This record gives sequence, structure tokens and C-alpha cells, in this order.
Amino acid sequence: PAARAALPAGSAFAADGSPALAFERVAAAGFDVLEAPPAAGGARGEGDGGEGEGGWRYVVDFGRELQGHLNVTFGSGAAGQNVVVRLGEQRLPNGSVVFPARSGNSWQDTGTLRDGGGQFAPHEYCEFRWAELIGAPEPPSIDRVGGWRVRSPLLGDGAGDGAAAGRTI
Repeated sequence: PAARAALPAGSAFAADGSPALAFERVAAAGFDVLEAPPAAGGARGEGDGGEGEGGWRYVVDFGRELQGHLNVTFGSGAAGQNVVVRLGEQRLPNGSVVFPARSGNSWQDTGTLRDGGGQFAPHEYCEFRWAELIGAPEPPSIDRVGGWRVRSPLLGDGAGDGAAAGRTI
């Protein structure tokens, strides 16, 4: 239908042609570097069971809860290098993301890089504010680290404004 042509890419449609879901990119609000690799002048802390050892360890703060996932591009890396990503809604006093989450969710993924890096963008729907990367080949960059979220016109922007859109939930 003509109504669909004017809607943004990445939208899913309800039976009447109205947008049901929209996928949006989300910028990181900030980063906390927890550990740098020894070659970058950082001291090694406690290991994480062998996964993601030897690289950067940092937490990405999105500034609010997201319903979506992480999207990160690495510009470097060696083939076979593992990067562990943990998502959560809370942090520990040492800065790490609470894992598994107190809700019982275990949002952890391991990506294996190829020579020169690559993109890590799982399509798994999670609810989180912080993403912890363990074993990243480079420090965080606002240009390379972000996320995606799902929005629904029925529910508004996720801040409880669905009723303001004139819809009954």
C-alpha cells in the first residue's frame, strides 16, 4: 500500500498497514574502561574463565533501559579472538555488569573475530542499560559502539507515553 512507502526502513507492519515495530540505532551515553591489556599499560585483573582474555574490558552505558541489543564494529583483531558481551540492568561496585542478572536472565554472547575485526550485532531482544565487553581488541569509541532498540507506536518511546498517543493498551 501507498501508506507503507512513507514509513521508515526497519518497520514491521500490523494487518491494517500501520507500523507495529520500528528498529532504531541508539548511541552510547558513556564508557567506563575497567581494564586495558598489558601492552596498553593496564594491569591484568581477575580472569573470566579464559573467555575474552588479553584485550580491553569496558562497560557501555546507554543512559536508560533499552529493549534491543548491542551493535559494535571492531576495526582490528586477530582471527579466532573471542569477545564476550554481557548485558545487564545493574552494576557491581567494581564496575562490572551484574551477571547473571538478578532477574535470572543470562544475557551473554561470545563473538569470534576474523583478521581485521568485524561487526558484532546479535539479533536477540534483551532489556538492559549496560553492556560489558571483555577481550575487545581496542578501546571503546562512540563511532564504533552503539545499540539498537525496538519501538512501537502503540507503546510510544518506552517511557510510558502510549496513552498519550491516543491508544488503549
